[in-house]
Amino acid sequence: MTACRQLRGSRTVRRDAPPHPHSQTQHPRTRWTLGWWWAVSRWFLGVRMSASSRRVPERSSGHLHPRRDGIPRLFAVRHSLCAGRDTTARRCCTGAVDWGLLEGLDDPTRRIVLASTRRRRFARGEVVFHEADLADAVHFVAEGRLAARRATAEGDSVTFAILGPGDAFGEMAMLSPQPRRTSTVVALEPAVTLSLGFADFGRLRSAHPAVEQLLVEMLAERVRRLSDHLVEALHLPADERILRRLLEVSERYGGLSSGRVVVPLTQDAIGDLAGAARPTTNRVLRRLEEDGVVALHRGSVEVIDRAALAARVRG
Repeated sequence: MTACRQLRGSRTVRRDAPPHPHSQTQHPRTRWTLGWWWAVSRWFLGVRMSASSRRVPERSSGHLHPRRDGIPRLFAVRHSLCAGRDTTARRCCTGAVDWGLLEGLDDPTRRIVLASTRRRRFARGEVVFHEADLADAVHFVAEGRLAARRATAEGDSVTFAILGPGDAFGEMAMLSPQPRRTSTVVALEPAVTLSLGFADFGRLRSAHPAVEQLLVEMLAERVRRLSDHLVEALHLPADERILRRLLEVSERYGGLSSGRVVVPLTQDAIGDLAGAARPTTNRVLRRLEEDGVVALHRGSVEVIDRAALAARVRG
């Protein structure tokens, strides 16, 4: 058979030549298969995206897990902590956390509050919100540690609080006519919070009077903490304030264990917590290191003898 040539653009292709391996020409069945998979995937994704408020059930424990940041999850994943809608369950998987601020609520109301929250994850160094941002939710810390910071008049960032499991933050903006964040909160390690929107909190306050008392307890706890720090700043020397803050932070990272505790904070951050200058902080920590109470590392402080540190705080 005589070979024919046909001009296509700037190329000359033989009609009887075998198809080029990189040619875009596809077999009709291949095109139909790809089109079918494309249609099914679009339909499946559309169904998942439309159910933005749907929660994925966990088969192993029977609890319902919220979606994370509005992103659909295709498979149920087991988490140690969760905010679920199953408020009738005898035991909620958030029960592993000592929710100090929720102790005043009865068990059903506590589960209702936790079930109304949204589970959010933050990577190490990720900012939860910035100072002066619009506020729309209060956060309960479920996992990890976070630092609360404020900017000074000179533009420096000062760490004034370390938050751990069971703590809450972001409630001050709830009572302000202009809900703005008063500080910046950043994750010091991978962290999980249960965020409760202000609108949901308002509905819970109307439906459950005990939740109103919860807000009062949250504000009272903040006032007590600020009052204690104010008295310390006015009447205690900087050396003792540094010892107290170091002991508090080591308890947050080590719990009740009596072994060594590594506090992943710089000397500057510890000084900020105590309201002391870096030279003073370094002098106090060097003295503790010479006595074998702590070991100083780059970017962290290892508490070797917490009992000795507590004895120095008690004085």
